[in-house]
Amino acid sequence: MKTLKIKQRSCVRFVQLEEAIKEEEERERHFSTVSKEVTNLTHEISQINTKISGYQRQVRDLEQEIQTVATRLAERNTEHEKLEDLENQFKVVSNETESKKDQLTNCNFVYDLLKDGGVKTQIIKKYLPLINSQVNKYLQMMEFLLTSA
Repeated sequence: MKTLKIKQRSCVRFVQLEEAIKEEEERERHFSTVSKEVTNLTHEISQINTKISGYQRQVRDLEQEIQTVATRLAERNTEHEKLEDLENQFKVVSNETESKKDQLTNCNFVYDLLKDGGVKTQIIKKYLPLINSQVNKYLQMMEFLLTSA
């Protein structure tokens, strides 16, 4: 009977061991499944991190490009302001030049009138014979005759 009890205990222990083994095998399968899921998720996380790094690089490049464009725009605005200033200066100088040209034309006209071949000569040519005749007339009246050449 002792042997039977030992055999029964052994059978019970054997059954318990088999159940424990089955539980451990089930736990191992579950662990294996979870491990595969963790590996897959780790791989997906790695891919997502790679994409994030690429996007961050693109953002950095775009920010630099925006900064470059902003700088160029500021320079363009500065150059545009300089161009407007130069255009205004050109208008002022152009107006002054026109004024000076008009003044020069007037001065040249007055010079032409006053030089020896100008108005003086015309007046003298036109009125000298009249003046000479009047002078001769008065001199004759005074009995002093001159001949004109």
